[in-house]
This record gives sequence, structure tokens and C-alpha cells, in this order.
Amino acid sequence: AHSQRVHDRAGEAQLSLHIGRLYRLRSDYDKATAWFERSASLCKAVGDREGTAKSLNQLAYVARLQNRFAAAAAHVEEALNLLDEGDTERATSHWVLGTVAHAQMRWQEAEDHHRTALRGWQQAGDQQRIAWSLQNVGEAMRGAGKYEEAASHFHEAITILGTLHDVVN
Repeated sequence: AHSQRVHDRAGEAQLSLHIGRLYRLRSDYDKATAWFERSASLCKAVGDREGTAKSLNQLAYVARLQNRFAAAAAHVEEALNLLDEGDTERATSHWVLGTVAHAQMRWQEAEDHHRTALRGWQQAGDQQRIAWSLQNVGEAMRGAGKYEEAASHFHEAITILGTLHDVVN
């Protein structure tokens, strides 16, 4: 409300993104979608290409969770078109595409997207997301029957997560 009163569209866009994430975590996909759409619209209005892409990637992930794969891919494509080649948010785009391919049991495509996401997180130095990406690559490899290679990725992820004291993952 304060952002609206002072006409801080950029702040309102960021808050909308965070509220949308909270609704997504609660599996209230209709409300999450509405907040992510609001965030994307506000980001577009202020010329925030990366913010727009973040909102679109979140819309894509909600669509993926609802098994609306074409919508998920369309949102990611729009996000990727907004991002520079070296932008870290591209890793999120590929992660979403990897989850779509995984859900459709297209194992090689899932592995390729998760490896692309992994490279993005490695360039950013984000250890937690590196570990998560290693898990995702491992899951895709396991689906494809590449068990030894999958186990190697899982072990690497476990090592990183252990150093981060991330016992949940």
C-alpha cells in the first residue's frame, strides 16, 4: 500500500513478486499468478527487463506446476528474449524448462536444460543453486537410466549441501 501511495512502481513490482512467491509456496496458484502478472506489468511499465523476466519465469513455473507446459515454455521464451546472454536469470529460465522436460520424461532435454542452469549458477557462484542443479541433472540422468553418472552428481550435491549446512535438501 505504501508503494502505491508514493507511486513507487519498482518497489510495488518487487513486493508483488515476493507476494506471488508466497502464494506459490502455499500452492495457491491463482493468487500467485495474479501477483506475478502484476509484477511483470509493473516491471514493464518502469522498463525493468530483468524484473519482468523474473516475474515471467515465476509465471512459467506456476504453469509448469499446473502441467500447462505450453504456457510455461511461452513465458520462459518471453523471459529469455528480455535477458542479456550473461544474465544469471537465464539459469532460472533453463531450470524451469528442465522441470517441464522432466515432467514429460524427456530426459536428455531435461538434462541439457539443467546443465545450462548449472553453468549459470556456477558463473554466479551460488553454491546452493549449484547443488540443487546437480540434483536436477542427477534426476534427469536417473530417469534416462544413467545411474552411475546420476549418483556422481548426487554425491557432489550432497558434499556442497553439507558445507552449507542445508540438511533439508
